[in-house]
Amino acid sequence: MSSRRKILAVASSGGHWIQLRRMSAAFPGGETIWVSTSEGHRAEVLPDHFRMVPDCNRWDKLAVVRSALKMAWLVLRIRPTHVVTTGAAPGYFAILFSKFLGARTLWIDSVANAEELSMSGEKARGSATEVWSQWPELATPAKAGLAEVRHHGSVL
Repeated sequence: MSSRRKILAVASSGGHWIQLRRMSAAFPGGETIWVSTSEGHRAEVLPDHFRMVPDCNRWDKLAVVRSALKMAWLVLRIRPTHVVTTGAAPGYFAILFSKFLGARTLWIDSVANAEELSMSGEKARGSATEVWSQWPELATPAKAGLAEVRHHGSVL
């Protein structure tokens, strides 16, 4: 495996994408491959690489399967060393599959989740290297099989 960093930056379109893009200056050196659910974001990340995955939600199980399979395929082809995501489901799948390749992974829960972690964020705690919340009140210690939720400041 190459020692060069390959960062997979994943977010669903909308607020998740905006928050992830605002953090891009903080990414460590290396190649960044952006992944989102809207082809319209490709021009925003040039000259970096961009990949699209199908959008999904918990009520459309077939869309969830399609999105998961596409993300698994991307992770196997790209072989990221790092994954950074602000959500939602595609980010969770990126973390889940990248874990098996030994990638370091970071889930940053959406600023909109002020009272509790998102459903995907809770799931990510079982696979992510680190989980961050943008609200200090949501920081919680690690527990059996779940990552600690840390607060390191806010995007906004």
